[in-house]
Amino acid sequence: VNKITVIPPGYNDVIFSPLSLQEKNKLKHQFEYNDLDGHKQHIDLAGKKVVSSLGRVVRDKGFSELSRSMAEIMSEDPSVVYMVSGEKGNPVTDECREIMKGFEDRTIFLPSLNQTEMARVYRASTIFVMASLNEAFGMVPIEAMGCKTAVIVGRSGFNDFANCADIRDDSLDFSKAIGLY
Repeated sequence: VNKITVIPPGYNDVIFSPLSLQEKNKLKHQFEYNDLDGHKQHIDLAGKKVVSSLGRVVRDKGFSELSRSMAEIMSEDPSVVYMVSGEKGNPVTDECREIMKGFEDRTIFLPSLNQTEMARVYRASTIFVMASLNEAFGMVPIEAMGCKTAVIVGRSGFNDFANCADIRDDSLDFSKAIGLY
């Protein structure tokens, strides 16, 4: 008699599923979220290039490094909006806020989100970035892909599982890759 059941981690394909184009446009046009103070905010994301990055707000998730890159991108392209995980009083969030000075109107720091709220962010995003410096197998890129959102991952453990092609290696066959890093 088996007394132990192993339940592997997985994603919920009901929650993390794509929207129709009409539903996605409505979501982006009327995107509602809570800021780090818990206040309800609204932003019109229609016609914007939305880059999101979600996860635990710790140093090795790469939020500071990604924020530096986003500041450069946003200085060149006013249509880019950046949505990133944050926590009030967290040193990583404070560092990211400092980096993003001058782009406050296009940077959204999101508090900890439940799965339904995360799916809304993925669906409103043009691209999801996981910039983790160290990651065994992050679920957030899988969830974003389930919502049909393009994903960029860093050189962490995820790319080994997802068959991502290293764009710096001209000898690779990109036709078999489901993503790039």
